[in-house]
Amino acid sequence: MLDNIIVIFEVFIRQFIWLVMPARRAQEILMLRKELQVLQRSVKRPRLNFWDRLFFVSLFRLGNGVVDNIVTIKPSTVLAWHRKLAARKWTYRQKPKGRPATEDEVRQLVIEMKTNNRRWGARRIVGELRKLGKIISKSTVLNILKESGFPDRSRRRDESWYRFLRSHRTRFFACDFLTVDTAFLKRLYVFALMDTSTRQIISVAVTKHPTAVWLENVLRSALMDIKDCPKFIVSDRDGIYGEWLGTFLKDCYDITLCRTPPGMPNCNAFIERWNRSVREELLDHRIVFGERDLRSLLKDYVEYFNQNRPHQSLDQDSPCKKHSKIDFDRSKIRRERLVDGLIVDYSIAA
Repeated sequence: MLDNIIVIFEVFIRQFIWLVMPARRAQEILMLRKELQVLQRSVKRPRLNFWDRLFFVSLFRLGNGVVDNIVTIKPSTVLAWHRKLAARKWTYRQKPKGRPATEDEVRQLVIEMKTNNRRWGARRIVGELRKLGKIISKSTVLNILKESGFPDRSRRRDESWYRFLRSHRTRFFACDFLTVDTAFLKRLYVFALMDTSTRQIISVAVTKHPTAVWLENVLRSALMDIKDCPKFIVSDRDGIYGEWLGTFLKDCYDITLCRTPPGMPNCNAFIERWNRSVREELLDHRIVFGERDLRSLLKDYVEYFNQNRPHQSLDQDSPCKKHSKIDFDRSKIRRERLVDGLIVDYSIAA
């Protein structure tokens, strides 16, 4: 049965070829095309040089549909070759598209800042460059760091509470404690008071035993020289504050103490951000040997924090020093190591 079907199919193919292409020449061409198709199944795609492509393009220009019968290439490929030949003929100088490239001096400075201060992110470097009179975007800094091999460590921040606090235009202070363990495993307590409108650290104090009397003396010395005291001070629900603190602030300075909800540090986001900065930039990289050592370190860091450190919320300005717009000049850049060499600060020499 199978043999009969094969014979019938062979006769059908032979009669079809005889009716469609009765000429012997056409039959030979059909046979050659079929052989090429069979060979293409086992042979890799041939690589054509420039002269082969030029030959096929010339045949294409002759017309008569001769390229449509080629087996090794497609007509669309020949058309693409033809467009490339035309493009090579009509060449002219084009203007570069897009924004101008960043200067090599700026690129080298960005890499230097990141190398000397590994904890700095792209926004921090943008602020440092703004201090030097050079304004570039965050994406440009990210591209420079990526091309230079620095890993991309993007940080996710929840700014919902930040926007909430910023919408309240009343000036207020914020305070909080953080702990530091010394080299001898003794715990020290650091109290900080911040003016949230300028991000300036008003006072920083260190003690081994935070008592109510000690905290009252710290607040008196901090608020003594302030002419315009705020209406509110925000704090968490630490037991050291107690009920006496609200009464003391209201009676002596007409200040209302606002306590954050339990377990909600984002409600006091400004001072919490200070805690994070002082840990990431100072405390996590130094071993403290005692109260005197910690006070000296914090004194230098607070001076840098208030005078020179760029703040994102202040349009990359520092709390106490507004950086005016100046012309960028790499030859006038001054580098100064601060806080025992942990931070390399950049400024323009006078």
